[in-house]
Amino acid sequence: MCITNMLVVQALACSGGRGSRRADGYPVGSLAGSPASVTGVPRAGEPAARRAEFSQGGCLGKVRRKLPHSHTCFVCGESNPRGLNLRFYADEHGASAPILLSEEQMGYPGVAHGGVLMSILDELMGWAGTLQTGEFSVSAEINTRFLKPVPIRTPLTAQARMTARRGRVWYVQGEIVDDQGTVYVRATGKYVSIGKERTAEILKRMIHDPDALSPEELWRAWNQEE
Repeated sequence: MCITNMLVVQALACSGGRGSRRADGYPVGSLAGSPASVTGVPRAGEPAARRAEFSQGGCLGKVRRKLPHSHTCFVCGESNPRGLNLRFYADEHGASAPILLSEEQMGYPGVAHGGVLMSILDELMGWAGTLQTGEFSVSAEINTRFLKPVPIRTPLTAQARMTARRGRVWYVQGEIVDDQGTVYVRATGKYVSIGKERTAEILKRMIHDPDALSPEELWRAWNQEE
């Protein structure tokens, strides 16, 4: 059950060091420190074969595709005049989108507001779980560590991936990094499924750009894995 403005958030599939980059050109952060209850998560320093095995969780192969978005959502709503109007993407690793924040998302002078960064990672981590399970979810718990001030007007990448599932609950990790792989923000989250029926209703109301994955493509990919 997986497919797996300038704001881009990308789901990671493996750990890496500063300056590391994936085959698709995106920087690789560390994504270390998941909850002890989450198993099967590769750690930095593990054999490359182990990390590569974990990264093969996506049903889209190496194809990177835009995901649907909404009208009103603060993060991705195209009709929300005060929103971020982000676009997320799916690939073999999870979900993605480029970040270039402006003064409108600022806290201290020159620094992005922490609440905005948490909102971005929240929606991204939700999509990472959806791409693995075929179900939308609600946030149950999010823990965020702000490691460095996030500068505005600086291209960054936010990344996330699902690490484990326990029935209707799944666990996700996310982070925001720069082109050198420096991690600015790291988050872990717990999400609860809203079920396939409710997911189908919401998916029909979302906006599917011509170059985005259609509801039919999403359902076909999810059902192939069942």
